[in-house]
Amino acid sequence: MRLDTKKFCEVLIVGGGPAGIATAVELCRAGFKPEDILVIEKGAEHSYSIQKFYPEGKRLDTDYRGEKATCEGVMCLLPGNRESALSTIEYFIHYYGFRFMVNEGAEKIAREGDHFFAITGQGDFFARYAVVAIGILGKPNKPEYPLPAELKDHIHFDVTSAPIKNCNVLVVGGGNTAAEYVQYLANENKVTMSYRKKEFSRLNEINEDILIKMKHDKTAEILLGTDIRSVEKQDGKIKVNFKESEPHVFDKIVYAIGGSSPEAFLKMSGVEYDGKIPKFDSNYETNVPGLFLAGDLVFQKGTIIKAFNSGKTIAQEIARRAGKTN
Repeated sequence: MRLDTKKFCEVLIVGGGPAGIATAVELCRAGFKPEDILVIEKGAEHSYSIQKFYPEGKRLDTDYRGEKATCEGVMCLLPGNRESALSTIEYFIHYYGFRFMVNEGAEKIAREGDHFFAITGQGDFFARYAVVAIGILGKPNKPEYPLPAELKDHIHFDVTSAPIKNCNVLVVGGGNTAAEYVQYLANENKVTMSYRKKEFSRLNEINEDILIKMKHDKTAEILLGTDIRSVEKQDGKIKVNFKESEPHVFDKIVYAIGGSSPEAFLKMSGVEYDGKIPKFDSNYETNVPGLFLAGDLVFQKGTIIKAFNSGKTIAQEIARRAGKTN
């Protein structure tokens, strides 16, 4: 695959919270040019989870459960509140001037040769190194119609939490995640894809070409312009009632209509898990060479300072490999 240099960066950081921002800052201090670093944030602002879920004036302590937090890099906080923390983080973003995109989430990161290929909502990017600095909580979007409780074992929101094999599966959605679920599931299942619009509008070129070929080769059925009215249980299976056509019956439904859990995202990127915890080494590098985890993904829960420190550790290792001396 030919690299598009207009969308290339040395380090791609997924997540514009404290850990992701600290990683970018420390990379700049280690000798990377600001334009070599790209931070993408799914929310509308930096530190979106803090801005959205922390009430105004909320106290932010530097210690956690009595454990003293010591700053290891340039980014640090004094005991304060939500507003002082956000102000400090914003200062570092503007001072170091690295590239920062909001309303831009990564749908998948895959290693291809000596670089990473990242699929995002607005385009595709290539990078030498990738850092995932998203929160540990995820909440996939659910459809507007009810999902009966008796169908819980038949309904999925990712393809990694439970095995799906030798089934007749419906994948609902029209984005890149849905397309990749179809490709993944078609290896061991009969797969149908349902998208409510009459044509795809959000797929990257690669995924669209693959779906067209799968439809032509009859390795997957693609149903465009099909809006689901309801689902119900029928003889141990799922009956799907469409607004525009006759009902279909499936063994499983996989919804890919937005939102994702970090576990599903990382497993799709090749990251191995030990139970519910992703595997990483002392530099927070996963089993995928060049793919690092920061913040809550490595600490599960902790202070903002710990998130800052994980960024420092990662930046030092990436700089060492890149031969930076600053």
